[in-house]
Amino acid sequence: MKMNAQTKAALFLFIGFYPAITYAINHVPIGAKSKAMAGNSVAVTDFWSLYNNAAIMPFSNKNGIGLYYDNRFLLKETSTLCLGGQWHIDKAGTFGFYTAHFGYKNYAEWNIGLAYAKSFADIFSFGLQFDYLLHYFGDKTYGKSHAFTFEIGMYGKISKSLSLGFHVYNPARLKTTTYNQTKEYIPTVFRFGLAYRIAKKCLLSVEVEKDMEYKPLFRIGMEYELASKFYLRGGFCLPEMEFALGAGLHISMIRIDFASTYHSVLGYSPQISLIYTIKDYGKNKGL
Repeated sequence: MKMNAQTKAALFLFIGFYPAITYAINHVPIGAKSKAMAGNSVAVTDFWSLYNNAAIMPFSNKNGIGLYYDNRFLLKETSTLCLGGQWHIDKAGTFGFYTAHFGYKNYAEWNIGLAYAKSFADIFSFGLQFDYLLHYFGDKTYGKSHAFTFEIGMYGKISKSLSLGFHVYNPARLKTTTYNQTKEYIPTVFRFGLAYRIAKKCLLSVEVEKDMEYKPLFRIGMEYELASKFYLRGGFCLPEMEFALGAGLHISMIRIDFASTYHSVLGYSPQISLIYTIKDYGKNKGL
């Protein structure tokens, strides 16, 4: 595949700023709502909690399917496409599935996963996810790499206005086999966050993320319901100096979320989520 000088330069910067590029989609928040709040997702109720923190699923009333697209830094070579769905089965719990693709024909990643969550007394919930990871290199030298891992998460309501979430990606420090048959650790990532309902229409969320190999990230995000079923969102992430803005609109069974993040060096990344609600499951009990 031929690339112009601008694309090559952007990919070079991307690799420089993201050393773990071979795991680009394994622990990056999914969903335009989360992206519009600078990645806050571990304690915020959202359809895409089926990917970000499965423990939140029982506190959402959104049963259905969703599609998400992230055009990272306006390059199709670094874009992510995700399809997901979730369903509540009464007292049995909530089940979710997802498949996410990152990259292009010369380098690509697939993440296929199943999620399950169970709530207790509408106060606390526990989530578990299983992931199959495929890394594909577009030449015969490097070939493909396969791996399996899992995730665990917890979500709890301290009060009607305050909730907390905790999530660990790859807690067992599992490894994957690289092209030369050596073993390499899959990243282990811890996330902890709080969501606080300041007023009926205003939500504030803070979150910290720690990859065992890198410095921690701090996120602050806010959502405000400007009009009925129309939401404005914003946030920022430190120390990456990444800023985010977005909006969401709920129309009957359709929910559309838009976001745009800006990295101080690498530039803009627009995102969009489209969710179709098949059935509402009771009242939304989360934040």
